[in-house]
Amino acid sequence: MISCPTVQKDVIRSHYNLTTLFYRLLWGRHIHHGLWAEPDALSTSQIDYGKSSAVAQQQLTETLAELLGVQPDADLLDVGCGMGGSSIHLAKTFGCQVTG
Repeated sequence: MISCPTVQKDVIRSHYNLTTLFYRLLWGRHIHHGLWAEPDALSTSQIDYGKSSAVAQQQLTETLAELLGVQPDADLLDVGCGMGGSSIHLAKTFGCQVTG
């Protein structure tokens, strides 16, 4: 059995209570970087990184799932799931079961 001292639980809880809003504002639902269009497809001046970051984050999640060959009957473990944005997106998009 894994146990965690109460003091550590309080520190962890405090960290998430203080940083959740910041992470939501900075990263949105997916707390990771994204996958933007190929540089050949769009010049740097044509890419609006601010507006496309949510799309790029979903694109990264979907690309990785496709590379893994995720099927509707798959059971995935999202280690470091943050607030669950990518887990929810994977479950809805691929019909798989995600724990995170």
